[in-house]
Amino acid sequence: MWETTVPDMYFLGTPMQSIDRQAASGFIHGFRYNVRTLYHMLQEKYSNTLYPRNPVDRTLEGLSCAIINRVSTAASIYQMNNFLCDVMIVSDDKDKKAEYLTDLPKKYVLESEDFKKKNYFLTVLQYGFQRFGENGDRPNDFVHIPDFSSPYCGPFLHPTIAYYRQGKLVEETDLLESLLLRFDGQEFLEENGNKQRNRVKNFLNKHLNIEADKVYDERFITDPEKLKEVFTPLTEDEIKNLGKDYAYNGKCKPMTIDMKSMMPTM
Repeated sequence: MWETTVPDMYFLGTPMQSIDRQAASGFIHGFRYNVRTLYHMLQEKYSNTLYPRNPVDRTLEGLSCAIINRVSTAASIYQMNNFLCDVMIVSDDKDKKAEYLTDLPKKYVLESEDFKKKNYFLTVLQYGFQRFGENGDRPNDFVHIPDFSSPYCGPFLHPTIAYYRQGKLVEETDLLESLLLRFDGQEFLEENGNKQRNRVKNFLNKHLNIEADKVYDERFITDPEKLKEVFTPLTEDEIKNLGKDYAYNGKCKPMTIDMKSMMPTM
């Protein structure tokens, strides 16, 4: 990564944007993380110093906390969204701890012959604009009624976790958007504060089978009566009045949301 046409000579700083036109590689608040990553990659290549990694207990609590803490607090994968990623390598040996590597270039991970021999979860923060409209050239593409019941209905920055086995993508999942870009707690009254962590646990458990038949509650609101009070699905006539730009391709449920009842009183 970032190697020039001259062998063993590498780009630093603003020229690093040559392979990144979407995140912040062209600016100091972005390429500073690229420089740090390149340093560690060169240490591994030329000095046989292993890329930094942290051991993680192979429990749903340990693995999910590692991911949730990073997507909630890491500036690197926020600034370098969908360019730098975190990788958690897991072994088929259930007694062996996972290895958590941060801030690797996503393209490098997906093309690396070494990673093609491993099983891992890859985590990025990314936008979801491509799900609304064809080219993003209509003004109403992203002005949509929110659907908190589905993590696949958010166009703004949110975590995506993908599971790769021997270099092959098995499945990926998204977490709900967050107004605060924090995925480790509660933003509104009555909200299930563990919904994001539980979604990660369920995804990990599905592929690692750590806790057989265990399913964690990832609903936005766990009280059915409160759910009806806050979320009101649109009628068929109201949906028709939204027009084609608000159709969500049929994957999201248009609804009205009473956020006032979700906010703390002052």
